[in-house]
Amino acid sequence: MLTLAGLAGFLVSREDIRKYLSQSLKDYKYSLEKAINEGRDEVARKEMELEKEVAGVKEESSNSKEK
Repeated sequence: MLTLAGLAGFLVSREDIRKYLSQSLKDYKYSLEKAINEGRDEVARKEMELEKEVAGVKEESSNSKEK
């Protein structure tokens, strides 16, 4: 009976399978890095929006205190 480890060893021993797995892992890594970077960009954009909103609220608060 073929074990999972035996099957994995057989598949990895084949050059075409190794190339396919290598490319698949590279694609997966790229997609993860892309998602992480897009998430960071989105966080930075939201952070800037919130900073502008806070600055606007502070300005409105200062203006209402002066009146």
